[in-house]
Amino acid sequence: MSGIATFNNVSIDKAASGYTLDAGATGLASTTSDPFTITPGAAAQYLVTSSDNAPPAGSDVTITAQLADANGNPVSTAGLTVTWASTNGGSFADPTSTTDANGEVAGSDVTVTAQLADANGNPVSTAGLTVTWASTNGGSFADPTSTTDANGE
Repeated sequence: MSGIATFNNVSIDKAASGYTLDAGATGLASTTSDPFTITPGAAAQYLVTSSDNAPPAGSDVTITAQLADANGNPVSTAGLTVTWASTNGGSFADPTSTTDANGEVAGSDVTVTAQLADANGNPVSTAGLTVTWASTNGGSFADPTSTTDANGE
């Protein structure tokens, strides 16, 4: 016996500073390690958030993307290009943005719109129809209905 205890597969998944470890045994004084820092892992994903999870139809929403490691810890990397796309309609004021020194892109506005169309996908210009908004990805709208304008939007 060498007096050394080894623990395999121990991990900390939250990046932060000031972590310490305590060790003790029956009949012995316990001790605390010097503080140490856990840094983020390699960039693996973007965490995307919205300034409003229930916007009225046609309103602007600010979407933010934060570069993060596999555990959701922010990764500070500047200069990466983020390409924005919507899976359920809507458009972005600027389809690309660049990460800042914190690995974050903020201020991309998206407006959710709809265009009436016939069975062949041709735009239909009809005013006064009620559009009911719904999300297939868990979001919601503050105003679930709106009325089309003269352009059918």
